[in-house]
Amino acid sequence: MIFRRFWTSCDFPCDFKSYINMRRFVYEFIIRYLKETLRGSGEEVRREVTALFSESELSWMREVLKDDGVLRISPSYFYKLKTDYERNSKREQTRKELDLIRNRNKKYSPEDLLKLKNYNIRRQLNMEDIAGIYVIHNVDLDKYYIGQAKSIFDRVYQHFKANSGNAEVFQDFKLGDYFEISIIPLGQVNFGDLNELEDNAIRAYNSMYPNGYNKVMGNLPTKVFFLKEEYSEVAMLILDRMDTELLDSLTNVKTRKRFLFKLYKEYNLPSNGNFHSNFIKLLTEYNKQKKGNKI
Repeated sequence: MIFRRFWTSCDFPCDFKSYINMRRFVYEFIIRYLKETLRGSGEEVRREVTALFSESELSWMREVLKDDGVLRISPSYFYKLKTDYERNSKREQTRKELDLIRNRNKKYSPEDLLKLKNYNIRRQLNMEDIAGIYVIHNVDLDKYYIGQAKSIFDRVYQHFKANSGNAEVFQDFKLGDYFEISIIPLGQVNFGDLNELEDNAIRAYNSMYPNGYNKVMGNLPTKVFFLKEEYSEVAMLILDRMDTELLDSLTNVKTRKRFLFKLYKEYNLPSNGNFHSNFIKLLTEYNKQKKGNKI
């Protein structure tokens, strides 16, 4: 408002050349003022942030995260091999356990599920939402599809509609193949979460393409594997200095990556691939536990 009044006042010569020169002068003054103001606030923020770590801590962090040039196989690789072996070796036992539950529970037809997608119908039948897996069995071809959902009746019917589920399941359904669908609630098995249950069931029923309808295996658990113990110590130090409000604001991968890149730049820390990926996993696990505690 002050500058606008300044433009319209006639206390200076009002010929065009003088007017242009005066505007340039005021414009440059504003730019210098803003630069000085922003530079000052930036230095203040940097001083506050840097105070989170002592100089000796920062020196130690830089030394630890520095790439030493030695090629190492990630522990996650061995973890995956071990998990694959253990789950494959238990396929027959898992199949027997899941079959017992399937035979005990009600089996549904695609037509049943297309009706039960309606929440009001489920409520009239006193049917609660179920978290677990569904086993779609093409009885004619003896082929399986395994899926998971936090609310099974809101998901499983979609495989029997065009352009909303597994295309091959829908195609065989439209060709007239006979299907039975079993539901296995997570609460009826000894698996820790839906990912673990789904992955073990896919192996147990040999449902991967071309033997079955599944195109990908189930997700393995997210595990944090730092190549060095010192990486873990750096991560714990950073987490310890982050306040709860900041941790709670990192709600997705994008914000976590942005925070970490800002951290590297702010403290002049080396970008370390193994530390980077596993620190993001740590933040993800924090948010999962936070949500779990609210339930």
